Amino acid sequence: MEQQRAYVKLLVLMGINADSDKKAFQAFRNDDRNDKVANSLTDIQLGILLKGFIDKHPQFDGILNTGQALRLMNIDSQIANLVIDHFTQNDVPVLCIHDSFIIQYDKEPELRRILDQATHQVTNYTINHDIKNDRNNHYGKVSGNIKGFEEPVVVQFHTPVRIKPTKQYNDRKAKFTKWLELLECRQSE
Repeated sequence: MEQQRAYVKLLVLMGINADSDKKAFQAFRNDDRNDKVANSLTDIQLGILLKGFIDKHPQFDGILNTGQALRLMNIDSQIANLVIDHFTQNDVPVLCIHDSFIIQYDKEPELRRILDQATHQVTNYTINHDIKNDRNNHYGKVSGNIKGFEEPVVVQFHTPVRIKPTKQYNDRKAKFTKWLELLECRQSE
């Protein structure tokens, strides 16, 4: 079941980006995995997996394998632009990475509110946003030559909870590192 779920998830991702079943199935098999089972699945088998997903989630019927990715990326960029514009006008630093935002911790409630407003403005829908702000809380003494900190003061500070890299991430990183090494060898010859 776990393997099937991973295959369906990847197949749907390919279906969002592809403009035909054939291209989605081809992309699924060319995903740089050393998974002999996934790479051996036929178009008919992948079609059955995709049909099972659509039967369970009929809202995707007629959406997958139609080249929706560009339209979705445009919507995403409009939402991001509204969020960045809001915080820029308020002199609050915000960093957008793909469909995520990095902002100072105490601005999270405002980010949620602005993200909800921007999403509704662009799409006319409200959705649940997956905002991750897990952190480790620490206390430590700080002192120095800054006014108010001449004597040690206990302050609270936060560090992000580290996420364990996935196998796919580590594989892509190793592939990239190897490519860099080969490039350096070629340049030194």
